[in-house]
Amino acid sequence: MTNRIERTLPIILIGLCTVSLFIGVNGFAYPFQGNYSDLTISHHPNFLWIRESLTRWGVVPLWSPLILSGYPFSANPLSSLFYPPAWLLWVLPLPLGYHLVTGLHLLLGGVGTARLIRKMVPNPIAACMGACLFVLMPKLAAHMGAGHLTLVWAVCWTPWLVDWMEQARGQMRFSWKYNLMVGLGLGLTAAADVRWAAYCGVFWAGMYGWRAVQLIAANWKAREITALNAVGVLAKGAGVQVSLAAAIASVVLLPLGEYSQLSTRAVMLGADRLAYSLEPGRLLNLVVPNFGGYAEWIFYPGIMAVLLAWVGVFSRSGRRYPWVWSAVFVLAVMFSLGEHLPFARILGELPGLNLLRVPARALFFADLSVILLAAIGLNELLTEPANRSRGLNLTLAAWGGMLGVFGLGMGMVVRPVPAAFVWAGWVGIAGTLLIFLRLYEKIRPLPWLGVVFLVILSDLLLNQRSLIRYRPEAEVAREGVAAAQYLAGKPGIFRIYSPSYSIPQHSAAAYRLEMADGVDPLQWAAYAEYFDLASGVPRSRYGVTLPPFEEGEPATANRLYAPNAERLGRLNVRYVASEYPLEAEGLILERRIGTTWIYENTLACPRAWVESAQALDCTAGGKAVQWIRREPNQIWLEAQGPGLLVLSEMNYPGWQVFVDGTAAEGKTAEGVFRSVFLTGGTHTVQWVYRPMWVYAGGVITVLSLLSAGLGLFFTRKGGKHE
Repeated sequence: MTNRIERTLPIILIGLCTVSLFIGVNGFAYPFQGNYSDLTISHHPNFLWIRESLTRWGVVPLWSPLILSGYPFSANPLSSLFYPPAWLLWVLPLPLGYHLVTGLHLLLGGVGTARLIRKMVPNPIAACMGACLFVLMPKLAAHMGAGHLTLVWAVCWTPWLVDWMEQARGQMRFSWKYNLMVGLGLGLTAAADVRWAAYCGVFWAGMYGWRAVQLIAANWKAREITALNAVGVLAKGAGVQVSLAAAIASVVLLPLGEYSQLSTRAVMLGADRLAYSLEPGRLLNLVVPNFGGYAEWIFYPGIMAVLLAWVGVFSRSGRRYPWVWSAVFVLAVMFSLGEHLPFARILGELPGLNLLRVPARALFFADLSVILLAAIGLNELLTEPANRSRGLNLTLAAWGGMLGVFGLGMGMVVRPVPAAFVWAGWVGIAGTLLIFLRLYEKIRPLPWLGVVFLVILSDLLLNQRSLIRYRPEAEVAREGVAAAQYLAGKPGIFRIYSPSYSIPQHSAAAYRLEMADGVDPLQWAAYAEYFDLASGVPRSRYGVTLPPFEEGEPATANRLYAPNAERLGRLNVRYVASEYPLEAEGLILERRIGTTWIYENTLACPRAWVESAQALDCTAGGKAVQWIRREPNQIWLEAQGPGLLVLSEMNYPGWQVFVDGTAAEGKTAEGVFRSVFLTGGTHTVQWVYRPMWVYAGGVITVLSLLSAGLGLFFTRKGGKHE
């Protein structure tokens, strides 16, 4: 009975902490002080497109026409096409489904944290507390508010991954089980968010590199062959893990590798990779909450967690773990400083590290380190007698005194009162007193734990509420809806363009409007160059938006630039929606809806046309093209030759063309468009998207998953396979 309680109590407690985050939740998650969320900018339109493709055509979309005049949907990690838990969002009601799937991931991360802690210290209470600290982590909440769904999902796999790594790298004889688990975990993490998988890869390399150094040093000192053999076991295991992880994530990595090389990310500079580095002054946010702060810079695991972690650093019961996780904390914080460190740009060019962006995301590992050290510290305080070393007493008193004097002192002399510092002062003093009371056994464990848990819960939930807000679905749906409804009522096939983000991507997706502009971290470089000329807005560096918004709010940032109506017309842009008046030849004001000016482009080309030596104008041959069918991955049309049939769609690798059922040689017109030469007469033309790297990666992924599953089955059935 006791064992059953120990197994179920953590899950119940972690579940309650998870549920507490979503009490009263209604709508879409947004930053508390922000007007934009990746949830509605990227993820929601993507899932709307997947749903439409499944219900209307019965196919999984590999291509999306929604933004950027079309892009390889299957090569974009933000599509979440190949992450199985995200498939729940194909059928669950939205936006409720986002909260349910994220809640399940938080529960997964909490259970994994409890499991990891139990491997370090035997106390189930410490494991429960650590798990709750993970679930309630303010940094996770901040990224939930920013709409970084895939990042949050991937981070929740991290405790499991760390646990499996610890088991695998500690073996002296080769065993398949944990090597397969590490490979599987890395592969799933990459499928959830390949960016976080890169950070996990750096962590993995550091942990395995350090283990190899330890083994080699042991062999050198003892002159024993066993340690050197263990290095071979470690290397063999590492090879299995990396190979399996790459194989499982192949369906994501192979098409992404192709897209990345052809995208604007391929020419990122060192400054682009080091964007959003943590400013040194923000290190204070380790103990002072950043209420309503920017997600990437949130660095607050909770004052009580920091104080308990400090006890954990001095712990006698945590074996080697205190110094290991202290080192991880220091390295993660240093990495997060990015451009503020000497030689950072040189390091950013190294293979592997040059794949990373936003160094401050390493703070997730710093927060995880604090949580694990806090669990060790809690275990130490519940062990009698606790460690009362002079160093711990002095430094702990210094921590509490500093927070109290600094925080409460600022509250007395600074106006307006800095709430974060005052809060840090009160909680710091209360937390320090609680630890000293338990350190000297002035209070019994059970009531002490109750008070500590209440302090942690109030502290972290208050931070949660300051970092994330939920906007009702109806309120979000009203953004740009009047202009979207108006344009959706226009007949024909056309695109729209907005230099001021007048019609948000989720509203355009809801009304099935196709956009020439767009917001996405990956943009086909050839299209971006063409679009620069069409929009008239110059790009000075890598960015996630086309056009870029470098001068402030999107509603006014590009007001000084005039679009090129003729080039927009070649992109089949028939209407332009702007928050300010435009003066450009070919644009005629049609009407004004609220604050949005709607212009018709008189130079707009049809979506497809036939050019000949006698008629180079796209409008001259427009009537010669008849549409038969448009699907996510296929297009059929009928065209009259002779001449060059130009389709105003991106000629990205993977598109194949057939004329009258026979494979033909596709051409690229004007650097971006699909085209094919037609002989005289009427022809049926079919374009089919068959991305070789997606298919090849899919086969490798399925085979590797089957192999890993069989390997784990037989390992569990027959014990270790040497």
